[in-house]
Amino acid sequence: MSLELPNDEDSELWDSVKKTIQTFVSFEDTRHYDLVTGFVLATYIQDQVLEFAPYLQLIGTPASGKSTLLRVLERLCFNAHRCVSETSAVLFRTIDEQYPCTLLLDEVGSYTGELHEGVLAILRAGNEMDAVVRRIVGKEDLKPKEFRCGGMKAFAGSKGFETALSSRCIKIVMQRVKNTKFRRKSKTEIDNTCSPVRSQLTQWRGINKSRPLFEDLELFHSYDRVYDIFRALMTVCPDDRSRQILISLGTEMAEEAKEDEGDTIDAIVKDAILFLVKRDSMKEGDPIPIKLITSTIALGSDSSNVNSWRVGQACRRLGLKRKKIDNERCILYKASTLGTVGTFQEGVPGTESNSKSENNMSYQNVQNVQNVPAGQVNLTL
Repeated sequence: MSLELPNDEDSELWDSVKKTIQTFVSFEDTRHYDLVTGFVLATYIQDQVLEFAPYLQLIGTPASGKSTLLRVLERLCFNAHRCVSETSAVLFRTIDEQYPCTLLLDEVGSYTGELHEGVLAILRAGNEMDAVVRRIVGKEDLKPKEFRCGGMKAFAGSKGFETALSSRCIKIVMQRVKNTKFRRKSKTEIDNTCSPVRSQLTQWRGINKSRPLFEDLELFHSYDRVYDIFRALMTVCPDDRSRQILISLGTEMAEEAKEDEGDTIDAIVKDAILFLVKRDSMKEGDPIPIKLITSTIALGSDSSNVNSWRVGQACRRLGLKRKKIDNERCILYKASTLGTVGTFQEGVPGTESNSKSENNMSYQNVQNVQNVPAGQVNLTL
């Protein structure tokens, strides 16, 4: 772990930011106060130190404090811009001109049309600090113009915005607040409380231009995306207490990613087995070599994380009996566990009702599947 420990002034600033957040927002998991504090401080070094910019995703019902937290972040974060009601064109110009901009988006689920597409384009690309998006500006000159969109962002809604973004975000689920202490605060109250803290943050930015990035590649079970997300926050941690809090949250996120990865591999393996069962007209109890399942999957466009060992583990989770036949590891087809091949359309395995649609394998351009040799199918994962 390579990190120069911050001084006492950093600890005092961390506590000031944390107490400010505690004044206006209620979190069921108190660790989230340190999480959001780290997010705020990290925005002040994003253009000077960071390569990957984490996102903060707030999910909750009305009156859970999402909008209040965004207002507080607007006053505390570096160069923050809160999108309320503006066109896509204005949003692109704003975040480019104010680069590095900490973009705050409220009620993202309500965005429609051009604004929805524009925000999606920004979020999909904006994790990289040097990212740009290209847009056609004006009606006469049809040459695309580049807009800088990299930077830390926070967005709120009653549910997730897009599944593909979930791996780039730190998610906080907020609950409806009953304590009258956390009633909606006026803009003046928030401004007056945050203003002196913001001044301290601005001064802190000036003396942290050369702060070294946190490094510990083995952290979070080597899940690179989780490491990238938390690396920014770990860099600004002032002490071991706050660091351990962030590590615990990051570890939980890595465990969730591991479970999701397992679900994904299970779905891919199941679809590959059903494809082979249909192709070779297999019956209950017929053996299928694990190497054959693996080689079938290997022809997919996104199968770098699938190998024979993982296929075997997935088969175990799917409840399939494994057996060694002629020194080759096989699984025995079990229709009661995997379903029958008649539950999906020819050439499109994975349409079973129990499969996750986003994880289904699409076997494209397979003509006369009965005649395709083993391991010679064209797959798109």
